Amino acid sequence: MDADRNHPVRSRHEINSLIRRLTREQVEAALRRLQAGEQTPFSESTTYDVEFGSGKFPPKRVIGLALEELTGEVFTPYDFIGGVFSASFRRLEELQFRIVDKQGSVRGSRRLHTRGGKYGELTWQIVLDAVGAFRGGATRRQVSEHLAEHRPEFNLSNVDPDLNLLTVNSPSRGNFHPNRRPRRCDQGSRYDALFRIGSGNDSKYIPYQPAIHGVWELAALAGSEILRPRPIELGLEGELSQARERAVSEGAFDVLGIEDARRRVLATIVRRQGQPAFRDALMVAYEGRCAITSCDVPAALEAAHIAPYLGPKTNHVQNGLLLRADIHTLFDLNLLTIDAATMSVNLAAGLEAHYSHLQGQRLRLPPDQFDWPSVEAIATRSSLVKTGFD
Repeated sequence: MDADRNHPVRSRHEINSLIRRLTREQVEAALRRLQAGEQTPFSESTTYDVEFGSGKFPPKRVIGLALEELTGEVFTPYDFIGGVFSASFRRLEELQFRIVDKQGSVRGSRRLHTRGGKYGELTWQIVLDAVGAFRGGATRRQVSEHLAEHRPEFNLSNVDPDLNLLTVNSPSRGNFHPNRRPRRCDQGSRYDALFRIGSGNDSKYIPYQPAIHGVWELAALAGSEILRPRPIELGLEGELSQARERAVSEGAFDVLGIEDARRRVLATIVRRQGQPAFRDALMVAYEGRCAITSCDVPAALEAAHIAPYLGPKTNHVQNGLLLRADIHTLFDLNLLTIDAATMSVNLAAGLEAHYSHLQGQRLRLPPDQFDWPSVEAIATRSSLVKTGFD
């Protein structure tokens, strides 16, 4: 299922530069190949498609083949990012292709005057691309250093304002014209692109994900005429924070209860490892090794459901993966997902420091094909994740 890689590994910046060079003719050639039924490793889209003739095609799939038309090299889903804030999506809009949502409504063209602007594109787009050059997110300093190297003509005084414009939890984002009307930040606005983690000079800007970072809105707060951001729904991080607070409040230490505590810990481990028969079946199918890391320490291996647990019928080997405990946690939190088209690992931003070696790695499948994980279950889980399921 792996796509061939007939080109050297390129940086995100290099590939974005190639995307900006794509012509309408190259994109149309890619669309004709897809019309003819050519198969690619790129997944189906979740929100928008490129309409061409009588067909609709995932934007990232189109750009992947268009890049092949440009360079003669084969590109994979892990070579560049998709989504409405990406260079690939933006290039399709610049070339005036018809982009529609799943209900058939046309997404309004941004009509960017790429030839008339000082830099050929809007400054916030340049800053956003610079953040995207760092897979795990970037600090202000990293963005500025990247632009100084790759876009020396760029005025670095734009960096701070544009980061604040694009960051959903930046207190000053309401100072900028595009953010002067109230709105929720999970509805596809191109200006709701980043989320800031940390504080001070060490804070990082990463792609905004409502399911992880919560749903924010721009709203008029008491005593201020300028709209300010505020969270209106907890995301995964907020729910985890609440769970931690409950654990602290309920976890008073009792020196006389050490033996009871040990029994509770062991019971928790057993529950975490999964229903015994289900785990035993996965241990046999995967030969006692983690499907991702190949860890073979039995005490560290757990039975993970792909589709949510809905009773005994979901305790089927094809609806399970044998995973090392930390990998299981990341999988349950949707910080590590599986691409159904390639059976390989996708990591959420921020995990690179310790897990970068797993990005793009294929699952180690059981020897018996009847025990392989269900592609349908993985695809279903992925679609749920993209719509906020956790």
